[in-house]
Amino acid sequence: MIRNYITPQDSNIIIAIPPEYIGKPVEVLVYTLDELEEEKPKANTMAAYKGLLSAKEAKELQQHIAQSREEWDNI
Repeated sequence: MIRNYITPQDSNIIIAIPPEYIGKPVEVLVYTLDELEEEKPKANTMAAYKGLLSAKEAKELQQHIAQSREEWDNI
């Protein structure tokens, strides 16, 4: 993976593709860094975490928490 930050001086940018990337699908994204800051979810709300875990992962996490609590109570 190659990541680079630039400040364009006009509306055209030329990208040199490394030889090992030729013939492979690549993703090219263009955004300003302040746009990234705007998109970050606010971690102080529960909505920021909605959908983060699958149902299976959530069940496994709940089981782990329950087991940890039992172990703590037995100390």
